[in-house]
Amino acid sequence: FTLFKEDDDNNTKSLKKVKEISRLFAAAPGLARQNDLYSIFSILSARLCTSNHSTRSIVRRVPILLTLSATKISNRFAHLDKICGSHTSAVKAVKRYPQVLTLSKKKIDFTIQKLGEWLDPSAIESVCTQCPSVLTRSHKHLDATFDFLSNELGLGPTRTAAVIRRRPQALSLSLEKNLKPITLWLRVRLFLDTPRLAQFIHSYPTVLGLSPTKNLGPKLDLLKTYARHDPIIIDTFASHDKDLALSRAVARLVTDCPAVLGYSRSRRIQPRLEALLSARHQQGIFSFLAISSYLTVSDATFRSKLGLPGQAALKNE
Repeated sequence: FTLFKEDDDNNTKSLKKVKEISRLFAAAPGLARQNDLYSIFSILSARLCTSNHSTRSIVRRVPILLTLSATKISNRFAHLDKICGSHTSAVKAVKRYPQVLTLSKKKIDFTIQKLGEWLDPSAIESVCTQCPSVLTRSHKHLDATFDFLSNELGLGPTRTAAVIRRRPQALSLSLEKNLKPITLWLRVRLFLDTPRLAQFIHSYPTVLGLSPTKNLGPKLDLLKTYARHDPIIIDTFASHDKDLALSRAVARLVTDCPAVLGYSRSRRIQPRLEALLSARHQQGIFSFLAISSYLTVSDATFRSKLGLPGQAALKNE
């Protein structure tokens, strides 16, 4: 009870505690054979350099950690220190993916050997620190992912290695559920052939982990509504081509500046475009394809470019 209660749970009912502890024992039956839970808990807390509250959150997520012996915890941290480059990086890796402590040295070394076929030692350290879940992946999965990025998408070995270093999460994504659907979606929505798709992913590998339905699609749709305010885009095409023209304008904006896809719709894209439209009504200008220079700068620079007061609030801000 003492181990798992909250710091401020004086009013927590005993029944709630019992249910929580029962869930933990169900998830990790080995807890029943652990002779000194509190010592293991304290060792984890010390190794992770966290408060008891934070350590409790971690063992709630992965209760099997409490079934490890003190020797295993020490040895596995020592090994992670080595493959991540430092103890600080190893701690970050464990906090991101606590299950990495349950992996054997043999399993980790097996995966590191595979990564070494494509990446240099510093890149492997970065991958293990940023996305330790990669260490749980099979050689078959890693080979299939690398082959897809390198050959099917046309990135080639060198650019694929660069993508993995910058966005190691790509190696943890499902080929069928994530990578293939997102790359097909990008081909269609951004009008990209294979060489241009490869260049786009190389420029902005983060896109591989974004959802077409929950993230990318709504952003492109929002941008399309603002593209309608650019008279050059509208007037250049006949009426039956306007929708296609708008879609291509959005695609060109995004491919020229992929970072736009990483900004929040409600906190950056929409309020800044509203401010730009307001300025257009005053100055008579609105160039949609130039908006990236307004979206990518800091709030202070944005206000300065539009001549807004330093503390002027943006709509939806």
